[in-house]
Amino acid sequence: MSENIKTSSVKESVKESVKESSKILQQIQLNPTITIPELSEIIGITRRSIERNLRKLQQQNILKRIGGRKYGIWEIVKQENN
Repeated sequence: MSENIKTSSVKESVKESVKESSKILQQIQLNPTITIPELSEIIGITRRSIERNLRKLQQQNILKRIGGRKYGIWEIVKQENN
């Protein structure tokens, strides 16, 4: 029974992460210059969670940062597979 609870919890966590990533991509599509604090406020999760999701999307070659931290923009390289 304990194993089922762990599996269920992991599945829910993965689903939530996918939802957050999708919301981040939607916001970036609307505003490529959006900042991490702005994403955090709009989506309603911590800045740290935004950073973790952005890093994951960059590692998966879904998202790319062009330019510096202050004046750069986000570019969606390919759409996330759903």
